Amino acid sequence: MENLPAIQEKTGSGKSLQVIKPELPVATCPEVQLRQAMAYGITLSGVSAQNMPSKLETAVLSEFIRNNYPDYTPEEIKYAIEKAMARRFEVDAKCYGNFSCEYIGRILSAYEQWAGEGERTIPPEYGQPRGDAAGIEQAYQRFLNGSPREYYPTSYYNRMKEDKLCRTLPYKLSKRVYQRQLIILKSFNYWAANGSKMLYRRAEELENGEMERSTQEPNGR
Repeated sequence: MENLPAIQEKTGSGKSLQVIKPELPVATCPEVQLRQAMAYGITLSGVSAQNMPSKLETAVLSEFIRNNYPDYTPEEIKYAIEKAMARRFEVDAKCYGNFSCEYIGRILSAYEQWAGEGERTIPPEYGQPRGDAAGIEQAYQRFLNGSPREYYPTSYYNRMKEDKLCRTLPYKLSKRVYQRQLIILKSFNYWAANGSKMLYRRAEELENGEMERSTQEPNGR
């Protein structure tokens, strides 16, 4: 499962529904949340015990992140470091023994470039939807059935935004993979909580032309 802030909760029908925890950006989040994200990054990057940041270094790191990446949430910082470790985008992910401001800046800068330039393909078992209504509907049905969270291509966000099924992200946020994934997940959660069993009607008619919206409510959350 992707490192996104979703928890499983039972609905009235007994099915699991992914409920999104609220996130605060590092500009306003509690210090403990940012420190936890830093600790996660330190663990992933393999910093040895003798090279752990001191209290002063940790305070400097925290201030650096708050000043330079204020609209990131702690979870997105964890997400970016995790994807760097998994070699999902091009960056020197080695910290060379030190979890430093330079290291954080290197990872997050490369992450922003990856988020704006390209994406990996979705799992073969889900086919290769073209950002059309059928692909989105199939993903929504998997969400309703409690399937583990999957990767949603940018074309899903663009289509849902056009159809007013999700909010439009500010331009800067829309360039980042995590934010696009999160807004889709929040929107699925919103429509599910409001009882929508489908986002689009006639999902089986993909090959026969455009599908209809199954709901009329604007601006899904």
